[in-house]
Amino acid sequence: MIKKMKHCHFSIIYNELALLKQKLPFLYEHFDQLIFYDLNVMGIPYSFSDDGTHEYIYDFPDPENKIRLIEETNLDRLPITPGGSHMGKRKMFIYGSQFVDNDIDVFWCTDTDEFFNATLIKRVEQVLTEHKDVDSIELNQYYFWKNRKFIICWNGKDTRNGPIRITRHKKGNVYGHCSLRLQYPSAYEIEDELLYHFSCVGDKRMRFKSPRYPFRDDYWKTWDSFDESKVGEEEYGYPDMHPNPTIPAGVKRYHGRYPDYLDLKAIEDGS
Repeated sequence: MIKKMKHCHFSIIYNELALLKQKLPFLYEHFDQLIFYDLNVMGIPYSFSDDGTHEYIYDFPDPENKIRLIEETNLDRLPITPGGSHMGKRKMFIYGSQFVDNDIDVFWCTDTDEFFNATLIKRVEQVLTEHKDVDSIELNQYYFWKNRKFIICWNGKDTRNGPIRITRHKKGNVYGHCSLRLQYPSAYEIEDELLYHFSCVGDKRMRFKSPRYPFRDDYWKTWDSFDESKVGEEEYGYPDMHPNPTIPAGVKRYHGRYPDYLDLKAIEDGS
């Protein structure tokens, strides 16, 4: 018999209102605890979102008392390990770890732009119940580009194995940013479920992100001059289509399904 488990979802976030409107109602329905840390740690001084994200979380109806919105802005006293990537994001993960309830069985930390089907939750419970030695879950992801019609492809592959976002929770665990694969290395790959990653979707979102991340030189020329009529079933534009210059990738048409709770136009428009 598969045990019903308790799930916590943790998010670090900044100016993600359009995506949060899609994701928070879904998370509230299916998770037992939701922790949000809204803070811009890429600039000084640190600040909350200014697009309404903070207020949306604060005012979201919470009759079951599931939501915690962290409002700590002084991270100077925290250590910077474990974790990878930006130091501020690492500290946000470390600080947020202390708020996970002791009775939680599964810790999730998908990004705000990563979506999944509710059926994944049951599959995670099945794996963790049947495989006592498994500590974390691996998933492949579709990585959408420009809009819902196109996905980034990786030298012929339609999906890629992303960072670990799901792990078995134990009291006292301290979670690092982008380091769960190293911290909880006994992983199981669920092959019949995927993440749907909308990181590179929508002109508004991409232009907001570009000053904060290393984009390819002249990437906007590629983005603005894109002619979708040229893209068929084969990989197009390899290796220059991903905005990060260290990631060689092309794009191709996507003919699959999407999580049924998504308003895809709102994601594309950033509204």
